[in-house]
Amino acid sequence: MPARDGGGQRHDSTQAWALGEDWTDGPLPYLIVDQAYDGDAFRAWLEIQGIKAVIPPRKGRTNLSPTPRRNAVERGLGWLKGWRRVATRYDQHAHRFLGFLYLAGAWIWLKSYLNTT
Repeated sequence: MPARDGGGQRHDSTQAWALGEDWTDGPLPYLIVDQAYDGDAFRAWLEIQGIKAVIPPRKGRTNLSPTPRRNAVERGLGWLKGWRRVATRYDQHAHRFLGFLYLAGAWIWLKSYLNTT
């Protein structure tokens, strides 16, 4: 996606409406952004476009929309960061890195499984 110059003092969410211009293959199924983009108008626009918004709610929002499994993903990445080899990306080849991710994930799952039985 090309970089857009929003100015140094402008908020990033003012550039959110321009995101729709960059989709050449059609709209995306999901748009994952941070809390700054949590606004009723922007959520309504995404819904019209057929895009599911994955946006964590701001503090004052009263009508909360569920974010699909975001917490589980964040916790999983936090556990993987405990493995220094994964966090610093020692492996230069993608297949080796993926293999070690599988190993670390299996180890974490096995450790939690054994602690519950």
